[in-house]
Parts: sequence; C-alpha cells; structure tokens
Amino acid sequence: MRQELSTIAATSQLSVQSFGEQLEARVHAAYQATREAQQIVDCYRPPNQADLQSLEAAETFVKSDEYHQLLADCRAAAEPASEREIRTELSCLVAAFPTAARADLKVFGALLVADVAAAKPSKYGLATACRSLRRTSRFLPSISETLEAIEKAERSLHYKRRSIETMPEHLAKIRRIATEYENIEQARSKA
Repeated sequence: MRQELSTIAATSQLSVQSFGEQLEARVHAAYQATREAQQIVDCYRPPNQADLQSLEAAETFVKSDEYHQLLADCRAAAEPASEREIRTELSCLVAAFPTAARADLKVFGALLVADVAAAKPSKYGLATACRSLRRTSRFLPSISETLEAIEKAERSLHYKRRSIETMPEHLAKIRRIATEYENIEQARSKA
C-alpha cells in the first residue's frame, strides 16, 4: 500500500512541482518587466527612451494572451488542495525521509494529514512547502514545521498573485506619471 501510494504520488507530484516552478519563473519575468517600468516613478526624472520602451513592453504584455494565461494559472494555483492531493503530497514528504521511526509513522501520518487538511492549503502552497521541506530538512519535519512552511508558501503565492492581478492598474499609474513628466518637459522647452 505504501509503495503504491509513493508511486502514484511521485508521478502526480512531478507535474505539480514543475507547474509550480514554471509559475514562479513566469511571475518573476512579469514582475521584472513592471519593475523596469517603475524606474520612471522611482527616479523622479523625465523618462528616457529605455524607460518608455520598458513601459511599452510591460503594457503590451498585460494585453497579451500570455498575461491572461499567467493570471489564470495564478488563480488555479490558489485553488484549495483536495483531500487526495493533500494525502499524495504528504506521503511523498514522509517517504522522502527513510530514517523516520516507522513505529509511530501511521499515527503521525494521520495527524499530519488531518492538521494540514484543516489549514486548507492551496495546491501551490502545499506542493511548494513540501518541496521546500524535502530539499532543506535533514529529518522528517514536525507537523508545526510543515504548517509553517505551508503558511510561508501561501503568503508568497498571495503576493505573486496580487502583483499579477494589479499589474494593469500599476502600469496605468506609471503611464500617467510618465505623461505628466513629458508634459512638464515640453512646457519647459517652450518657455
């Protein structure tokens, strides 16, 4: 039974893991585009050609299908994990620590699943937390360590999702400021 669960878990977990990693890379790239445009606001100076090109590229991005797909993917990642997904991720987590004491593992596993399910993690939060724990923990993490890792991943997802959702409004604000700077510069050059 445990071996079957581990095989099923490993197969489905790889797709969730790669989706999470791809999502992080795509969000980071979108954030960088906005960050470059943000230089117009941060530098308190009229925008130069490079600033305007960065702003135009970011504005083009938020009108693209790629942006809308990224937004949909962020929303899908925030969906609550099902009971099956929780069991699968946690069985992978437990299986990754072969030195764990086997005597109480059944009780620990049941408590871990119950407590994590009660926290209602997102698919992304759960997968990201479990991946992080497998990569950084030397011993089987406690329930509290697991819940802390999930909370950290949930905060990260919330921030990423919010950044993507508010990107069009943020870029509109940057565009208004860039236009104001250009109008001021034009008025100065005429005077």
